[in-house]
Amino acid sequence: MSTTDGDLAARAIEEARRSRQEPGRVPLFVGAVASRDQELLDAAYRGELGAGEHAEYTLLERKLKTATLAGATIFATLEPCTKRGPGKVPCAERLVERRVGRVVIGTLDPNPDIRGLGVLALRHAGITVEFFPPALTAELEELNRDFFRLQRAGAAPPVPTPEFLTAAARRTLDQWYESLNSTYFHRNFDRRPSDICLHLIEVIGGLSLLASDKSTPGVDREAQLAMDRARGKP
Repeated sequence: MSTTDGDLAARAIEEARRSRQEPGRVPLFVGAVASRDQELLDAAYRGELGAGEHAEYTLLERKLKTATLAGATIFATLEPCTKRGPGKVPCAERLVERRVGRVVIGTLDPNPDIRGLGVLALRHAGITVEFFPPALTAELEELNRDFFRLQRAGAAPPVPTPEFLTAAARRTLDQWYESLNSTYFHRNFDRRPSDICLHLIEVIGGLSLLASDKSTPGVDREAQLAMDRARGKP
């Protein structure tokens, strides 16, 4: 990220700090900036022109509605959403429709139902996706700490129902890879698909061994368990 990119990212954070909050809701600070050839086109923040309106919506549809944004760069402090209420268009879809060339994101959405999907939607549309420098990401996470805490608290652990186990038994390795990569997208973003698949095979193999009463010559089950624990697996 160039110096000018850093300045534009910092400007997006400045916009985020101006966000207007809705009564009775956990504060959420989001800003967005549009630029072309390192020159600022416009900026917006959440709730600027209407209660609860997303920063990207305000920027794209209220301030730059008639502008040509094909090939432009958007700096968004929060990963563009992929889900909205009835009759509303997700921000990721709006960015694709406007044919922007690059989107620079401050933080992934902490909501597990959204996290990483905005990035995937943009990349699948051919849009270059990059991220803010770590220092600015930390600043955003601190700014939105209440929102992040709420999302973490609301993420209930999955329950393996009989229906899930039956469906899981029919899943292919490719499907398991896609699921794993979606769940841990923030960790796997820079890893090659082959690395993720190999890790998945290793984990499944180790769990299968531990769940089985059979022993395999040359394999120490207790050593496998200790290795998994050392790597932070449950």
